[in-house]
Amino acid sequence: QFSNTVLISQQTPPPPLSLLLLQVAEMRLWVGVFLFLFSIVGEGLGLAVVPHPSATADGPRQLRLRPPSRYTSTRYLRGGSPSMNLSPDFGMKILAPLMGNIIGTSMFLSSVPAVLKANRDNDRGSLNITPFAAQMGNCASWLFYAIHVMNWWIIVPNTLGVAIAAFYTLSTYHLLKPSEKTGVFQTFALYASLFAVINAGLYLRLIPLSTQDTYGYMANFCLLFFYLAPLSTLAQVINTKDASSIDPLLSACGVANGAFWAAYGLAIKDPYVWVLNAVGAVLSMLSTGARLIFGDSKSKAK
Repeated sequence: QFSNTVLISQQTPPPPLSLLLLQVAEMRLWVGVFLFLFSIVGEGLGLAVVPHPSATADGPRQLRLRPPSRYTSTRYLRGGSPSMNLSPDFGMKILAPLMGNIIGTSMFLSSVPAVLKANRDNDRGSLNITPFAAQMGNCASWLFYAIHVMNWWIIVPNTLGVAIAAFYTLSTYHLLKPSEKTGVFQTFALYASLFAVINAGLYLRLIPLSTQDTYGYMANFCLLFFYLAPLSTLAQVINTKDASSIDPLLSACGVANGAFWAAYGLAIKDPYVWVLNAVGAVLSMLSTGARLIFGDSKSKAK
């Protein structure tokens, strides 16, 4: 009996540690997403306690309610006098962010048919799922900033972006290979850890910047990381002289989206909004130019 036990144990070795960690990650992914979103909502409700500047080092920490930003006014949306004219103020502060909301949300929703088809066929095909986790982290970083300054033009599209990216990630997670699942979880954990460290630093007053500046730098860092991802594709296009991997419609939408948000950021004099969006517009212009120059070599070959 002892020899049979030894033989069975040799035939069925315990799973490797990486597989066990992956199984734990799969079980806790929903819980992690919930805590991830709760931290953002907590920032908006004032649950993320930030020390008031008037609080002394030894005194109690006070919870302050953030007033609405001076940049955002709802009177334009209530039928006030500036709302229906074609003044530069209306074009830059109302029309530009409105178009940015529409185009950005449309870009978020562009993958819905492919995601639904992948779930229906239980096969992802050529669908690239891994960037969805980065999209969720990028939108979440902007939510921290937007909720702090109470700018609804930025809150609405990024809230939708987080929700849509979470749906994409969670609904297609089972279609990934184990190594890809680990990559998605690591991306998710990286963003969550960044948010936790930043908020802890603000609470403990270890960051020598204001809350708005800290969240602004954090959002721009995440957006820069998100923008750098397609550069590898652009370099491959230049080397192979084949731009079939570039979607011309999405590239054109990226140019328009970045331009509208950059115009809005300049109008409200917020460099955290306009600088990186201008960079994104330029990168999208490069992708569009590469598509026009090199075209689709596969279609030409046919």
